[in-house]
Amino acid sequence: MANTAPGVIFAEDDDVAPDVVWVSRSRLRTALGADSKLHSAPESAVGVLSPGARNIGQDKQTKLKLYSRLGLQEY
Repeated sequence: MANTAPGVIFAEDDDVAPDVVWVSRSRLRTALGADSKLHSAPESAVGVLSPGARNIGQDKQTKLKLYSRLGLQEY
């Protein structure tokens, strides 16, 4: 399943919104919550860099570390 601008929630205070994600059907069964948000890392995520040094740092470093730690295969 591919989806544009999905919410990915890892914890109440730890959520992100990549621009596009890929989740296999088998993984989707356990990842998709009743709120239509993903509650575990997708296999792949695409994020368009936001303008500004702070945003670019968050996109390139903070989100990458979060996704890597939680099992994202490709960012």
